[in-house]
Amino acid sequence: MEQSPEETRRAPLLSEAPPSPMHDAEEMEEIECGKVEAVCRCCGACQGGPQHDVAAANKCVTRLLAWIAMNLLVYAGQRAMVAAGLPSDGIDPTGRRATFILESVQMLILHACGTAIFAHVLAPERRLLTRWTANAGFFVVASVTGCVFSLLSDLTPLETSLSSRGGEGAAYIAVSCAVAFFVLLGLWFHVWYARRSSTKLGVMPYLAPRLAVVGAYAAYIIVLDVNNDAWELHHYLIAWIGTLFCAFDHPASVVCLAITTGIFVQGLAAYGPAEISDRRAEYVDWSPNGPG
Repeated sequence: MEQSPEETRRAPLLSEAPPSPMHDAEEMEEIECGKVEAVCRCCGACQGGPQHDVAAANKCVTRLLAWIAMNLLVYAGQRAMVAAGLPSDGIDPTGRRATFILESVQMLILHACGTAIFAHVLAPERRLLTRWTANAGFFVVASVTGCVFSLLSDLTPLETSLSSRGGEGAAYIAVSCAVAFFVLLGLWFHVWYARRSSTKLGVMPYLAPRLAVVGAYAAYIIVLDVNNDAWELHHYLIAWIGTLFCAFDHPASVVCLAITTGIFVQGLAAYGPAEISDRRAEYVDWSPNGPG
């Protein structure tokens, strides 16, 4: 029995058949994996998705090691400045120099890892650690910033950190206001860029984890203050907190990251690791005859 031309025209061709549900699922899986590609390369977040090869998965670790190496290079330069007498109150303990440096490097590596996460240093699209020009520029800005801050720290108004003792002089208050102005200016830029940039990160996803870190330190200081314990938030720890907000590939954000990193490394190289509270020495005896 022959079909009419109209019926033949209405019959669906094999090439026009609708895709199977399995085909749709594969496409959706590929799209979802692409959305979190940077995460799954580091953490394997695409469960059930296509497996990335070992070389791609190790890119995240390679970038982290490169970032730590960059910080160590800046630290080496700042230690050379301390040996040359800059700043004048820099610590260079005779006989314990190796222990001092090892403790400082340990703190540097731990904080550098934190910065790498919050500042998105490990993101594949970041030009930092990818282009040698960006690396050279970052190293120069961070190193020069550390040297300049060492010179400025010898000035009396800048010798006081943020502490329970406070600062009573007019010069200290003026310097604190100037620093607060630039901090707020940098924060405003990054919030504006988080809302306007093509990354579509959004203001709240950008601010929430970083303000949580600030809140943790604030809570720590409040507890110390309520218990009438002395506390001191050193300038380089404040600078490290600032690095957490420099999360974008915009040149201004990269410069802010270099400046804050330079100040943090300078303080660590000159003064070593320091705790916010000094009460630890009162209830822990590290002497040879102490409790063992």
